[in-house]
Amino acid sequence: MGVLYFAFLVAGEVREWLAKEGHSVPKANGFPPTPNQLQMALETLTDQSVSFNISKEVWQAQINGPNSPEDGP
Repeated sequence: MGVLYFAFLVAGEVREWLAKEGHSVPKANGFPPTPNQLQMALETLTDQSVSFNISKEVWQAQINGPNSPEDGP
């Protein structure tokens, strides 16, 4: 069992809706991180086990905590 997270840009109608709801939003539109930037950031998680599945069609990262059953006994 796991958790799946998605990251997306906050732009256009989403920015307007968040502002209308009273949330602060950056003044400038963001940009999506590159896979290389994501990998570099995830590799800084020294207390986690991070593995990558990277191919032409797929880019996935699996992050397991120190007590994860995925890492075995």
